[in-house]
Amino acid sequence: RKVLDLGSLNFAVRDTEGSRRAMMLNSILNRTEGLDLAAIPEGGTLERVTIPVRPAEEPAAIGSLELTPVGPGDWRFTLETVGALPHLWREVRDSVPVHGFATDYEAALDSAQQIRARIPRHLWREIAGVEIWQWIAIAILVASGWLFGRILRALVSILLRKKLGERAANSIDRLKRAISYWVAGSIWLYALPYVDLPTHPATVLTIGAKVALTLAAILGGIAIVDLVVHSTTERARGLVKRADSIFFPILRNFARFVVVIVAAVAFLSSLDVNVTGV
Repeated sequence: RKVLDLGSLNFAVRDTEGSRRAMMLNSILNRTEGLDLAAIPEGGTLERVTIPVRPAEEPAAIGSLELTPVGPGDWRFTLETVGALPHLWREVRDSVPVHGFATDYEAALDSAQQIRARIPRHLWREIAGVEIWQWIAIAILVASGWLFGRILRALVSILLRKKLGERAANSIDRLKRAISYWVAGSIWLYALPYVDLPTHPATVLTIGAKVALTLAAILGGIAIVDLVVHSTTERARGLVKRADSIFFPILRNFARFVVVIVAAVAFLSSLDVNVTGV
């Protein structure tokens, strides 16, 4: 990914889609006859280097990959090349690899197309720019996230209420909601690449998944802080007369503040926001 100019990709999907484009690039290079990366110059006055893409069975190049210098001896594939990678991969994926690069990940690159090929053609029709089968997949993802979240939170509730009792009910409820958000966000993030949605809906769902995971971190962190403070308060009761009314509430509020700040910074970082200053 470091040698790709990912500026054209939406910030919310840049991480996952950037990795996919890097795998596509590796597979395309693996099928490019006459490739010699050592021939790329270390420096000089060149403004651009072009690598023709010619599979072994093709008499002529079917496209090209272009690099521009970003520093002495440092090259990066251009925005245009990154945008063309999905098309080039579709053109060369049936060709035989000629360089022996690793290819164990390539099935994942075509997972959405493999699923689509098994879907009846009348479900390929688009509604609001999204194919019908993709709308169905979105509904299944949302329902699955809700259902599995409910099941897991019910199990956690049973286990914790037996152990902690009703006095920790508020903390247990927060932890249950955190589990629901975490399950939903994790399922969405994992499954979205297999649906191959257009950029806009994929971005919306990706941001929604990351928001759900952030809420899960905040609620889960606060619940754990409250449970620890509650347990410590119970042990200290009678030993330190004013600990329950002065020290532990301050400790709990400070720990909650830290949890919220860390989760918020992590969320912004996941959206490719520079959080160094924060």
